[in-house]
Amino acid sequence: MSLFKAVERFANKLGSNPPKKTVLNKPYLLPENREEMLKMKVEIANEVMEASKDFLDQNDIDFTMKLSDSINVEIEGDTVTVKVNAPYAGVVEYGLAPGTAVNVDALRKWVEGKLGVTDPDEAKDVTWKIFNKIRSEGIKPTRFFKKSINAVAKGTKPSRVTRKKKSKFMRNLKKALRMVKKIRKHIRIGKRYKP
Repeated sequence: MSLFKAVERFANKLGSNPPKKTVLNKPYLLPENREEMLKMKVEIANEVMEASKDFLDQNDIDFTMKLSDSINVEIEGDTVTVKVNAPYAGVVEYGLAPGTAVNVDALRKWVEGKLGVTDPDEAKDVTWKIFNKIRSEGIKPTRFFKKSINAVAKGTKPSRVTRKKKSKFMRNLKKALRMVKKIRKHIRIGKRYKP
């Protein structure tokens, strides 16, 4: 998946791509200038690649490092491209809409690797819970690549994904409500409650 056209746009903003005109049948740029521009493009591409890898690492998005390892810079003539070859990179970048089904086998491997669940029955239960949650709520996009390009353009580092922290009162309230729910369930079972 190639997402690097933005770097060329960034280079255009800097004025590195010359117009396609010639003056008196001579190239607009000298060969040494073309080499310098290619070096600049490669430098920008490497910065975007490193910023993307740092963002994934800081936000604990890429636990297997397969996504980070799949990000590389390719040079073909005067074109420099940053490519992300992981098959799930699009899902990490753009997320998934609610109602979308995911590969259960791949999800189970993720549960076993990321969450460390080794018991087959427990892994199956956790996998189905996550599968159902993804189907009902989807996956939020991280926009790691876009944030990395913007950070390089601004000369900063991409920031962490911020999550709103719930107050201690709200955490305790939710915990208490879960306990009440469990107690109600046991009371219903014990009394053979029929609604």
